Amino acid sequence: MPVGIGQLTCLETLSMFAVCSSTECAGIQELERLNQIKGELSIKGLGHVCNQKDAEQANLRNKKRLAKLNLWWSGGDDQEGVDPLHENISKEVLEGLHPHSNIQELQIQGYPVWKFQWLIFSSWLPFEI
Repeated sequence: MPVGIGQLTCLETLSMFAVCSSTECAGIQELERLNQIKGELSIKGLGHVCNQKDAEQANLRNKKRLAKLNLWWSGGDDQEGVDPLHENISKEVLEGLHPHSNIQELQIQGYPVWKFQWLIFSSWLPFEI
């Protein structure tokens, strides 16, 4: 995603937002002011988000017109070798991505399966897995 996309505050359609680790690409914070987007949004590359504060800056709670949200971490590789630091960051990032309650469908992909039990305790998920 290009740096500066967050300035398009009247943007209504953004089907995919890719986060990368390069400073030449948009960080997840670029989503902060894009509160008019509607329909479906996929956020890919969440493994590049460094902390809960950055995830919260995406401001998903104020995207009232989103119906479907897809959150993609690393793409489904075997995550058994994930170190504890990365595990904690993933938990914090997921917590920071709390969407608006209007979300009708939530899909999480690439989040390490063995950590999925933690989702039961997430403060914003309205159901148990």
